[in-house]
Amino acid sequence: MQVSECILKSMKRVKMRNRLIGSHPHGCIAGLKGEKMAVKILITQALDERDLLVKKINNKIEKTSFADIMKAKEERVMDGRMEKNEYTDMVKSSYQQICDLILRFQRLDEAILVSNANTMIHTTIGEMSISSAISLRNKMKKGIEGKSEEMDFETLLQKELVRQYLCAILKIKEENKVIQEQAKSMRKSISGKNIPEKDEKAEALIMEYVKENTVRIVDPLNIKESAREAEEKQKQLLKELDRKIKFSNATTYIEV
Repeated sequence: MQVSECILKSMKRVKMRNRLIGSHPHGCIAGLKGEKMAVKILITQALDERDLLVKKINNKIEKTSFADIMKAKEERVMDGRMEKNEYTDMVKSSYQQICDLILRFQRLDEAILVSNANTMIHTTIGEMSISSAISLRNKMKKGIEGKSEEMDFETLLQKELVRQYLCAILKIKEENKVIQEQAKSMRKSISGKNIPEKDEKAEALIMEYVKENTVRIVDPLNIKESAREAEEKQKQLLKELDRKIKFSNATTYIEV
């Protein structure tokens, strides 16, 4: 049996349950093969259950025996140390349990995604869905971690501005160091000629040369200050998104 077929069977049981519930005069029916009625739960509860299901599904898949071997003359499977019929029932039961857990996970995940897409929040940068807020928050965090391929465009832009600013500052230091070395060589050359009456005039020429050739930064955007402001705004926005997402999750119900 394929996993998809197993899940499909689980879904059919749920649909049958829903039809029976809908046809019942009180809108509910008890004791249908252990099936649970659809209930409303908070997003926070759904997230916790979804995380728990991930662990349970992985653990059950890892620890369940789905195939074994046995000798022709024996009645028991070798690793399971149980009779073939008993082992067969155990495998089918475990397999179905896993399929049911996967179906529950899928339904929770879908309900969370739909709710996040339709639930809107107001932020300092405008109204957005919870889905958009989560996506933006995650990208901003990736940017802080330095993962450029996953960061948001604003963070990517600010990082490039700062990079170019620092490169320009480094070039300024290098270029001006060369100018100072040239001025130093000029002074040595003049002092070696023993012409004291021309020292003042020569020094003035050297200072003029240094002034005309000194390198300065051209920074129309005032990058250093704008980067500081952008970083502070980013921190505040991250806090705001975290706070509003948590509040929404703690007050929004979904039906599963």
